[in-house]
Amino acid sequence: MNLSQINKKLALIGGVVVGLVVVAVIAIFIIARDNNLEFSAIEQQLRRGAEKYFKDNADLLPKENGQKTVVDVTTLENGEYIPLLSKMVKNDVVCNGEVRVSKNGKHYLYVPYLNCGKEYVTEELYKKIINPSNIVTKDDGLYKINNEYVFRGEPTNNFVEFAGQKWLIIKVDKDNHIKIMQYENKNRFVWDNRYNIDRNSNEGINNYLKSSIETELLNLFDSEELIPEKEKRFVVYKPFCIGKRSETAADKSGKVECAKMTKAQPLGLITVGEFLTASLDKNCKTTYDASCQNYNYLAKFEHSWWTITGNKEKSHRIYRVSSSFITDTSASNEIRIKPVLHLSDNIIYSGGIGTFDDPYIIK
Repeated sequence: MNLSQINKKLALIGGVVVGLVVVAVIAIFIIARDNNLEFSAIEQQLRRGAEKYFKDNADLLPKENGQKTVVDVTTLENGEYIPLLSKMVKNDVVCNGEVRVSKNGKHYLYVPYLNCGKEYVTEELYKKIINPSNIVTKDDGLYKINNEYVFRGEPTNNFVEFAGQKWLIIKVDKDNHIKIMQYENKNRFVWDNRYNIDRNSNEGINNYLKSSIETELLNLFDSEELIPEKEKRFVVYKPFCIGKRSETAADKSGKVECAKMTKAQPLGLITVGEFLTASLDKNCKTTYDASCQNYNYLAKFEHSWWTITGNKEKSHRIYRVSSSFITDTSASNEIRIKPVLHLSDNIIYSGGIGTFDDPYIIK
């Protein structure tokens, strides 16, 4: 056998080996996909069973906003709300599970959890986001700050698909709620246009609790323009920080803005402090520092948009992100908004890696 024949034979053998590897990988992928589909179907069985259970036992549902309760698989099996879990899984897989129910505003969120050991475990989105492999201590990415996980710099993995559109993940807070901001929005609102005695004109007053922008945001949530009714159950009602900020304030911890809070509600806007925190520039120190636009994913929009923060020294002025940095303007101006909300800690991860083209997907 000459060298040419040997090379041809080796090439043939190599091709067969590569082909077998490809077939094996495809087979593994198909099996994994089918298994995930199987477990997803079981999760839906649990959710539907829990909905029937609480329809018959409505007195056991959470009564107050933010409250949670749990019903386990055994209770659902004993009440014949679901088939035996052992009969729903295949290949002698052993699973246990429960359904967690939370009251968010007037909506109830039912989230099934399965634990099938090495075969499958339901994963919450917040756990996917704050996986230790995602946390950084320098450059762009997710930072752990005061028991919260905050995106800073120019990260590429903080997008989530929700309500049929993309949102930016600002942080995962101490309660494991995911704070997100709408990525694209053409809605323009006046922040406030009441008569201001300090100005002797209708330039507005920067008191968020009595502002027209708060009313507009709550009305926007009540409509289905921003979020369809069926998806409002994912939104946690939380207080928003509305303390006023001095032009020279250097605090980025949230202490200034969070000195005053709203009641728990579904929508708000970001604070000036959150914008400053997002920048990695060491020269970003005070409210008006132009350096805060550097290494800051929140400074990448061409248009101006409102923050929730009023100017402490000027009762008619509101801070805005003016294309790429913080300025203030009259509350009576009409500017775009980027609504902010909190997603429940119980939301389940379904897919995606958090990029613009492949955002996180929830169930």
